Amino acid sequence: MFSRRALTGSLPPPAPPQSPDAKKEEFRKYLERSGVIDALTKVLVGLYEEPEKPSNAIECATRLSRTQRDATPPPRPRARKREKEHLSPAAG
Repeated sequence: MFSRRALTGSLPPPAPPQSPDAKKEEFRKYLERSGVIDALTKVLVGLYEEPEKPSNAIECATRLSRTQRDATPPPRPRARKREKEHLSPAAG
């Protein structure tokens, strides 16, 4: 049998808990980096600019989202790798 010390000695220490504000900020940065904020903004602006407001705003937003997504080229792998390197704390 393994001793408790042998089992726990090989595990990395748990990460310190983050404050709720730090978690929110980290999530906001993630949404910004991944383009979600820009995509949602474009969808909401498109909905705002509709000449006649649709009776089903969710359907309209979904349609606008598809249109926006189809018009956006996928990110290139090299550009994503450079962005990750640029944003990582070890690169600074």
